[in-house]
Amino acid sequence: MKRVFVYTLLLALTLLWPAPGHSQDKVGFVDPYRIVAESKMGAIARRDIARIREQKEKSIRRSLDEVDALKAKSAARGNATDPAARETLRRKYEEHNRLVAAINEELEEENDALVALIIARADNILTRLAKKQGYTLIIKEPAVIGYLAPDVDLTDMVIKELNRQK
Repeated sequence: MKRVFVYTLLLALTLLWPAPGHSQDKVGFVDPYRIVAESKMGAIARRDIARIREQKEKSIRRSLDEVDALKAKSAARGNATDPAARETLRRKYEEHNRLVAAINEELEEENDALVALIIARADNILTRLAKKQGYTLIIKEPAVIGYLAPDVDLTDMVIKELNRQK
């Protein structure tokens, strides 16, 4: 990861360094994390994920309630040490844990898909903006930035344009 950062930084510096006799290239920056966090699409995506998470958490609570009920039933019968009862409870715990893992993975995939959709739309806007305003290079990785002049940051423009889209 560190090597990728260094190579990206070297590439950016090489491209930014003006060649003798050439005019300075126009360079910009956009923060994809801010686009997702501050755009209307990002807010809608967060609400969708929260709604889905809430529904999935109900399934997890039902599953945990079943485990707890089985555990209580086994304890009430006095067969908590019975191998068959322990095995049934162990299987129920495993089912519950698999359900939790599957739901977490599903939520992660859903979140990634929504973020990818937002970034793809933002990239289309960024490409149009770059061509229209004559940018040679636009950096999208905040980790490679040591200093950023405010007039180079195009994030607000991209967010505004993204918010205008339906």
